[in-house]
Amino acid sequence: MKINSEYKVCSGNEDKECSKGQGIDFINGIKYHTSYFGIDLGDHCKNELRYRRSSEEPRFPDNHCRVISLKDAEKLANTEIKTVTESQCDFENDFCDWSRASVSTFNFQRHKGQTDAAGKTGPRTNCKGSDGYFIYVDATGNPGELAKLRSPNFPMGHYCFEFWYHMYGENMGTLKVWVFASGMKRKLLKKFAKNQGKKWVRQRVNVDLNKGQNDTIHFEFEARIGNNFASDIALDDISITPGRCL
Repeated sequence: MKINSEYKVCSGNEDKECSKGQGIDFINGIKYHTSYFGIDLGDHCKNELRYRRSSEEPRFPDNHCRVISLKDAEKLANTEIKTVTESQCDFENDFCDWSRASVSTFNFQRHKGQTDAAGKTGPRTNCKGSDGYFIYVDATGNPGELAKLRSPNFPMGHYCFEFWYHMYGENMGTLKVWVFASGMKRKLLKKFAKNQGKKWVRQRVNVDLNKGQNDTIHFEFEARIGNNFASDIALDDISITPGRCL
């Protein structure tokens, strides 16, 4: 289709009779789903809509390919990173105070249920074994992409950092967990690689950082997709609380 082309709207979910009437090869016609009005969607999503300027999109749409208005982009760019004393998020309603970190080429997304219909990657449920929400990076069609998740700021101090992760798939990438402190280099807290099995894994980390009364720290998850679809990485029930882990 080109600009000003005539078109027909087919109702329902992939109405085959309507589509057949337009001379479309419904089974083999993938090309009909990759270009609209002269715009190649794959190229447009990758190069135009991936929010290459992180300041434009610190909060999350449902996925990485969604058009937002200039007004909405301006509002999102001014999203403030909060400073809190503790944080607990199960992602049932939203991303809480977690946001997209800089240098991220890809987004985490909220999801519930199985991430892969064939069951070759990703979880089937959340970390509690129910049909609640979790967040994950969808590896399908996104080999090598990098998704970074940023916490709110915290005062310097002692914290128990707890989370659940799921890394199931034969072509698994990597998951790194960093802590950033004012005036200091980032510190790697945890790194996970390769297939971790078809299960949720719980992690608890003690973080002890004291420098100045007015200094802050924050945490980041860094998920690198593997080389094909079997590398979904999921997170759930992230909590950061004052004191040491019991």
